[in-house]
Amino acid sequence: MSDAALTLSCTRCGAGISNDDLTGGLAVRVDGELVCQMCVDTLPGEAVVRINQVRALRGLEVTTYLVKREQAPKLQLYSFTTSANITSHRRKLATDGFFEAPPLPPLSERQRLPTPPPPPKIVTDRVARGQMPARKPMLIAAGATVVVLAGIALAVALAAPDKKAVVADGNATEVPTPVPPKAMKTRLDYPVDALQAWTLASKDRECPTLVQQSIAQELIRKRTTMLDEADAALEEKRLDDATALANALTLPEDIDFRDVRRRENELRTRLLTARTVASAPKPALPLPAPVAPNPVVPDPVIPPAVPTPPLPAPAGVVVAASDGSLRLMAEDARIEGTKLSLDIRGNIKALTGWQNSEDAPTWKVRIDRPGNFRIEVRTASANTEACLFQVQSGDQRVANVVPPTGAWDKFRMTMLGVIALNTAGEVEIRMGAIDAKTWRGLNVAEVQFHPTNDPPSPPPALPTTAPPVPTPTPPPTDKPIEPTVVVTPWNGAFVTGGRDRAPRLVPLDGSEHVPAGLPGGVAQVFRSGKSQALKRHAAFLDLANAPASGGGVVVLVHPGRNDRNEIVASLTDGKGTTVKFEPVILPDDEWTPLILPVSAAEGLDPSQLLTLALEDGAKAGHIPDDAGFLIATTVTVSGRAPVQTDLALRASALLPDPKRLANLPKLLDILARSRKKPNWQKLIEPARVRFVLGDWGRNQDWRAAMRKQLEPLVPGKQPQTMMTEINFDDGWLDAMTKGKDAALDPNLIHVAVLWTGGAETGVFPAAAQAMTGFWKKRLDQVMGAGILPIVVLGPNLQSAERRAQAEQVWQQVATLAPVRLYGLPVIDLRALPTADDGTWDPATATLAAQLVVDAIGETVFSLRRLGAIK
Repeated sequence: MSDAALTLSCTRCGAGISNDDLTGGLAVRVDGELVCQMCVDTLPGEAVVRINQVRALRGLEVTTYLVKREQAPKLQLYSFTTSANITSHRRKLATDGFFEAPPLPPLSERQRLPTPPPPPKIVTDRVARGQMPARKPMLIAAGATVVVLAGIALAVALAAPDKKAVVADGNATEVPTPVPPKAMKTRLDYPVDALQAWTLASKDRECPTLVQQSIAQELIRKRTTMLDEADAALEEKRLDDATALANALTLPEDIDFRDVRRRENELRTRLLTARTVASAPKPALPLPAPVAPNPVVPDPVIPPAVPTPPLPAPAGVVVAASDGSLRLMAEDARIEGTKLSLDIRGNIKALTGWQNSEDAPTWKVRIDRPGNFRIEVRTASANTEACLFQVQSGDQRVANVVPPTGAWDKFRMTMLGVIALNTAGEVEIRMGAIDAKTWRGLNVAEVQFHPTNDPPSPPPALPTTAPPVPTPTPPPTDKPIEPTVVVTPWNGAFVTGGRDRAPRLVPLDGSEHVPAGLPGGVAQVFRSGKSQALKRHAAFLDLANAPASGGGVVVLVHPGRNDRNEIVASLTDGKGTTVKFEPVILPDDEWTPLILPVSAAEGLDPSQLLTLALEDGAKAGHIPDDAGFLIATTVTVSGRAPVQTDLALRASALLPDPKRLANLPKLLDILARSRKKPNWQKLIEPARVRFVLGDWGRNQDWRAAMRKQLEPLVPGKQPQTMMTEINFDDGWLDAMTKGKDAALDPNLIHVAVLWTGGAETGVFPAAAQAMTGFWKKRLDQVMGAGILPIVVLGPNLQSAERRAQAEQVWQQVATLAPVRLYGLPVIDLRALPTADDGTWDPATATLAAQLVVDAIGETVFSLRRLGAIK
């Protein structure tokens, strides 16, 4: 269809209307005014019903069609005819990204309904008495377009005229017709530029959700194209072009753009690294030493020979930078083994698949300035336990534990220790496991060596199978004693003065938004205030003269906003000396540990640290007063270099689900319908929680300790009995959600934690039976009662003959539809150790309770973010 065919326009929204729209029944004429297919739905309900009836006469069998336009074949237009359909399609688009609609059939292919018979003659009293002749009934031609449009206009006229005369008992009363609502806004109501359109649409309360989502996707596609071009420019060493593309567009602060903003930050980090390498000064040649003349025999002055610059290293050898540091990248490693390989994780090249402790990467490096080097590794791991490994060169070895990062593509830097490389020339660096028992697997992106004056770290103890042989105590010597490692927690106090706004405590009960992903073990969170002197956010932590000799400080921070890209830290000692560290790049929407070794703070007295200052970068002055960064756990370490594990954090035990926030509304919809609520807003009171435990959970002291940990996260009126033991009898299970005395009374319980520990395998011997007879059936039962289920997998508290069966069941539970599609929370404790007889030690029991409480708290945060918490 050409643009010329659109000779008419809608009187409500101005959209073009073609003759085909009119003849096909999509557009209608109401009181002489044209109304397009999109604005028909804004008419009063009775008029829409009549229009649907007329459309049925025109051969339209369904109420939603896909309408094709020849001038825009990729544009998807739909004919909506009822508000119920609009709501249904919107939900379908939000959940699945599409909905099915047949194409609008041409007029020639439509099967029209038979023409209704003419109405009978109306004989009035006057006709019967012969006072006036009977009128002939009006004939309707089934194929006449004019008649159809007249019928539509007549149908709409029932609800559209300005005033109608209603006759009752002979008296006429004028009743005004309701004013039709405003036309629904479309993409055409906003600027062509996607960023400008998003800015206006996000502030427009009348903007439909689908239009706002469409603009967001348009903006994401535009920015993704720019980032693809920037990546290509960076690969080709066109740094100026890559920088221009990276800074060409600033995305709004919204969760819809989180993934793209994370990619932006990764690109900027790579650009910064590339520019640093490109702009590094070349080592200057030493000037010749002056030669004093001989006063006795004046010999001719012979100019000294200019030192020859070092020859370039052969291929495959890593050369030190001008400051003596080494950077061993994954792509430069030589791989020894069968499983380890080079791959890309999160746009980062890394050594992956390292599950075999016998595999190892090696690098050839050239040492120009021998000495001591501080080793830092950039790793990623989704394991629940830390991994112990070592870096070795000749007889020098350094080992340490690297904590998990939460995902295989989430890389973080960790300091291993200090190694001595005392031989100039080419040496081999080897990275590997100490033994198979302590190996957990890692993805490694790079290893960095930085020159330092710190002494080498003590070598790790090699595992041995022989019993230790007692040795006599050596006589006292003058050799210094190895310092004792002391970890001092921060006291939670700040140093403030003048008109600076002091940081404030953020409650962790869910009453205030806390960014997702807060690790377990965090007792307090503070939000920074804005410094009037600095004109940007800052916080000054009182370290109370904590000792940090040979150590440093570790602090957990969160940017709080997507446009806060860096943070600057500085330490002040008891003598008033302040040393500022290099700015630290902060990833978007992530909790990041900052490791501040005193070895990098020259001139600082580490025996007494007075203050830790954290402040925004120089370009963050635009950030509002109430949008500070977040500060969590902070510790001071002495006796050794600080590491991330000093924070004593616990990784989240929730099964990873990047679409949890998008999928949870589907589950909440089910619960709201089950409880006969119009929507799921403020549907759940988290205090109304009950645990359904296996027979292993009878220890009352353990139950009391777990309840004490959970209470601060779910404030409110909690049930007197928070934990009950499950009975696998069908009668008990069927009545579990029925009646006032039921274990999960829907009137009392809003959240049910199903924690069996594998006890279902004692009743259902096969995994398929356990899935069908218990998990699928009972999850449907709990959701059908309007209760939010939270599933706990593990730890394996079954006897040796049933342990494998329990693992099979849990593996299938993790793939159930409510988990994959509805965001049902699943807490994974399968990695926790238990004895072969199905028991656990007190330490494991305590850790399991802590992990479950952490996961429930994280779930409450997600629900509160969606507005589902009452």
